[in-house]
Amino acid sequence: MPFRSVKQRKYLFANKPKLAKKWAKKYGTKVKK
Repeated sequence: MPFRSVKQRKYLFANKPKLAKKWAKKYGTKVKK
């Protein structure tokens, strides 16, 4: 499940950095529209 919004991405990097890094590796940091 890729990042759905910039807010979600910021929230994840702030609160769940391990998950955010995993997603960034798998899906890239681009927000899916």
